[in-house]
Amino acid sequence: MRSSTALFHGPADIPPRKRSVLTRLQRRFLTQLLAVPILLLSLLSLCCLCYYQTLPPCAHPATLGVVVFAYQRPASLQRLLRSLDAVRFGDDTVPLHIWVDHSDRDDAWRVAQRWPWRHGPKTVERRERHHGICESWLHGLPSFLNTDYVWFLEDDIELGVPAYAAIRHGLLCRSPPDLPGMVLQRLPEVPTGAAVHFTSSWAPVFRTAYFRNFTEWVARRRQLAPDFRPFLPGHDRTFNRWLREERDVWSPWLRRFAFEYGHVFLALGDTTLVVNHREPGVHYTAAGGISGSVARPTHRLPPAVQSRLRSPSLLPSPLSVWECEDDGSVQCTPVAGGQEALWWRGHRDRQEQQLD
Repeated sequence: MRSSTALFHGPADIPPRKRSVLTRLQRRFLTQLLAVPILLLSLLSLCCLCYYQTLPPCAHPATLGVVVFAYQRPASLQRLLRSLDAVRFGDDTVPLHIWVDHSDRDDAWRVAQRWPWRHGPKTVERRERHHGICESWLHGLPSFLNTDYVWFLEDDIELGVPAYAAIRHGLLCRSPPDLPGMVLQRLPEVPTGAAVHFTSSWAPVFRTAYFRNFTEWVARRRQLAPDFRPFLPGHDRTFNRWLREERDVWSPWLRRFAFEYGHVFLALGDTTLVVNHREPGVHYTAAGGISGSVARPTHRLPPAVQSRLRSPSLLPSPLSVWECEDDGSVQCTPVAGGQEALWWRGHRDRQEQQLD
């Protein structure tokens, strides 16, 4: 009688010829099994390569520097820097300068010092005295920064991966003379490539000379009209209220500067390239959560936006001009008469207030 264990053959019980066939089959199976993830990784790499090469290159783009404002929020600063590190800068050199406002804590300073930057020179500077928000912005342009444009980032901001691609192909490759900067805040009502009479502290990009002119204008206005406060029509729930409450804010000054001279900025409309986490500070006593109707900034530009950024007619002449007012929520409408109408309005207001 055969033992029951004889029914279960081990390797030694298989004839050599059959064993060789099994070995070849096993090798073929393993090869095919390994080929699947390799193929998937290759396809993923190809997709990423295609995606990041969808926007055409330009021969001599204008240069951009990044300036970060930090203060006593090390976790927020880390989140911002992680999102900035994920932004695709390609082979462009982008210097980074981090301001750390003076405080008794060194947490944010240590984060800024230790954070690696792969895209150009990095400098970190701690204020010798506390500046607050307004003075930090008004003295935020490093004297040694010689880039054509500057990208300002507060530490409670989070960026989308294609933010630099949008800046590069919308602004740096074109350097439009009538547009001194770019608004990255999402403006759903505004068409991609329109010019907006609106200012935002959510990761704005300015021509360096424009921002320097702005800070010099503030200094002159404070000297010549010490009692002047930059009130604005239609902003009683935001800018004007903050000024009456004597909050430490800078944005009403920039908005007033743009109002008096009819300045407009490039906007991408309904594209979320930046979100504001509304961390505790001047405007919020507790964390307000992510602003806007989306949870995170986008990881890729919508096809329609990519198409517009490729187009030579992104910035038509005359420009399509919209005005946006932020009185608790941002509302945008087209401007009849375009930028010229905005300029004349600001001119009349300066004359009425005897500010010229």
